[in-house]
Amino acid sequence: VITWSRGGGDLQVHVSDDGGDSFSGSCTIRTEPFCGGYGMRGAIELRDRSLLLPLSDAPRYQAVFHVRSHDQGETWSTSSLVAKEPGKEFEEPAALLLDNGQILLLLRENRSKVLHRVLSDDFGHTWERPVPTGIPDFPADLIDLGDGRIACVAGRRFKPFGIVMYLSGDGGLSWNVDRPIAVREDLPNPDLGYPTIAQRRNGELVVVYYGQDRDGITGLHSTTLDPRSVT
Repeated sequence: VITWSRGGGDLQVHVSDDGGDSFSGSCTIRTEPFCGGYGMRGAIELRDRSLLLPLSDAPRYQAVFHVRSHDQGETWSTSSLVAKEPGKEFEEPAALLLDNGQILLLLRENRSKVLHRVLSDDFGHTWERPVPTGIPDFPADLIDLGDGRIACVAGRRFKPFGIVMYLSGDGGLSWNVDRPIAVREDLPNPDLGYPTIAQRRNGELVVVYYGQDRDGITGLHSTTLDPRSVT
């Protein structure tokens, strides 16, 4: 299990050999030439067992880069640019290794407020230019549904406030932007989001997110979806 945090301008990775019950060590990741490193989703494991960790250039929040580990998080490479373009503000990447070996990242873009995608065909050594997905919700989390489709969950910060799910059957090239699945659509205001999604062994999808209740109390919430409803 690899977890990480950022504090005091430094980026640390903490390594556990027992599923997170204890942590055997920590190391600092150098992020130059970027000013810092921030991300929410952690690293993904590639087919050669290396770890790729996508990060935002915090506190500038204009570029996304990644670092790589070949020893299960003990040491990390120097940073490598993923996405940066004039007039764009990229942050909060969500990563998924696709069945065909491609790496898909969905990026929050703060000017357009539309998720952008980037793809790599060579395990993250090079990346295509960012392309808008049309998804007007953010930030994203991704999961492979195991049936040829991938799902994206994101926070909807305009009415009806809530959490929505998008589906893609072509590796993230297109999404059901016009007919997303409502995970939750009765939250009282736009102070919400940052969902994460997991699938139980019985196929149920569990989405966890934050939001306020009608009394203005902020807390963590979860919604469980029957996989048969995800169409």
